[in-house]
Amino acid sequence: MNQNCLQQFARTSCIASIATTALFIAVLAISSQSATAAPYDRPVDAEPLGFPDQMRGTTLSDPDDALAAPTPAPLATGNLPPPSAALLRISFNPEQATLDDVALGDIVFFAGSLKSRGGRIALKGYAGEPGATGSNERRLALRRVLAVREQLVDQGIAPERLTVYALGGVKDSGNPDRVDIVQSGR
Repeated sequence: MNQNCLQQFARTSCIASIATTALFIAVLAISSQSATAAPYDRPVDAEPLGFPDQMRGTTLSDPDDALAAPTPAPLATGNLPPPSAALLRISFNPEQATLDDVALGDIVFFAGSLKSRGGRIALKGYAGEPGATGSNERRLALRRVLAVREQLVDQGIAPERLTVYALGGVKDSGNPDRVDIVQSGR
């Protein structure tokens, strides 16, 4: 009986080994067929990645300079259009985001009339030189527009009606330090 078990074990091991080998060969055959049929092995017409056009031919003394975004040139103020119409225009002192007494009075009066009207309102904050889109300009514009939003909410205007935009430098000939309150199209 011991010999019988050994023979049966040998047959089962042999069959399992043959089955494993056959499966391995089948997998290799399938993968080699799909590899030859796949579009990945064909050459692709592509240009190697390089420096952006504005950086070609320049040398950088600091490798981190390559990662810095180029600063756009400010717009010429003589060519700017007049500011578009606004429901209310709040002026700020340069480099400041605090509301003065006149601005607070204007916001309180405006909020009183806004309560009786429906619709959404957009608050567009500006700061910096015309066309400036840097981080500092946009942060200052955001602080300004949030100060105006806070006052409107304190006066009973639902926050869902207010949409905030921090735009950085102006794109018109108006005061570069302001928040425009306009009727929103949404």
